[in-house]
Order: sequence, then structure tokens, then C-alpha cells
Amino acid sequence: MNEIEKVQDEVMESVRRRDYDRALRLCNEIIAGNPRLSDGFRERAFVHGHMGRMEDAIRDSTRAIELDQEEHDFEEPADYFRRGYDHIAMGAYEEAIRDFSKVIELCEKYSNRYYAEAAYQHRAYAYLRNGACRKAIEDCHSFEYALPVYIDKGLITRQDILDEAEARLRHDPER
Repeated sequence: MNEIEKVQDEVMESVRRRDYDRALRLCNEIIAGNPRLSDGFRERAFVHGHMGRMEDAIRDSTRAIELDQEEHDFEEPADYFRRGYDHIAMGAYEEAIRDFSKVIELCEKYSNRYYAEAAYQHRAYAYLRNGACRKAIEDCHSFEYALPVYIDKGLITRQDILDEAEARLRHDPER
């Protein structure tokens, strides 16, 4: 385990204990030590998200995305996922849909299913909240595992999304 991974573990432990000041201090140390490394911004976005500072989380996720593209010609699905999650928390569903669409695209590009299942479910939720019920239903049928995920302050299942989308369509078939 390298030094940055050790600090990342300490950040996670600090967040688990809700010691956000320490977690932010550790992230800032990573960034100060190497401001061209996306890891510090990625970790700090995670901390800001847990603190409810969604604008700060989105800003740091965006910076992590930029650095990965500039420094490594690579796009990390986790950064788009984090930013999409924070966009949902802010009610910015169009932005969330774009980010989760990018996660799905990158997962296909890199043959990485780790984030794809949850990205489909989160995007379905964002579509639903944005009034695009048919797209929400389509996304619900795009993922295999129907585990509940934590979205927007609660556990949401695929069936929850399907039920709400179908109920909305019964009242307004144009959605």
C-alpha cells in the first residue's frame, strides 16, 4: 500500500467516525503534496458529499475529472458517478442524467460492470424525477441486479422506480 492509499484509508475512517475536519485536512494534504493528482480531489468530493456540501463536492469531482483527462488521458467512472449522485441531491436531474450516462459509456468502454448497474438505477431515478417515465422504465430493465441503493436520502429499489413511473404514466401517458 503506497502513502496516498494509506491517507485515503484514514480519510474513509475519519468520515466513518464523522470527523470531517480531519478528513478534509487529510484531503488538503494530498492536494498540497501533488495538486496535479486527481486522488485528493476525488477524496475531498467524497467528504464534501457526506457533509452535505454538494456544490463543493461537484467542484472537486469536476476537478478530478479534468486532471485525469489532462494527466492520464483517462476518465474514471467513479468521478462521474460521485458528481451525478451529488447532482441528484441538489435536484439537478439533467446534469445527473449526463453524468450517469457517461458512467455507463465508460463502463462499456473499459468492460467495467462495477458502476454500470448502479449507474442505470441512479439514472432511472433521475429520469423519473425529471418526468421522463418511459426512459426510467427502460433503464430499470437495463440492469440485472435489483438491489436497493441509497439515493436522495433513502433506499430505492428498481421496483420503487417502476411503480412510480407506471403510476405517472397512467395519469399522463405522454410522459
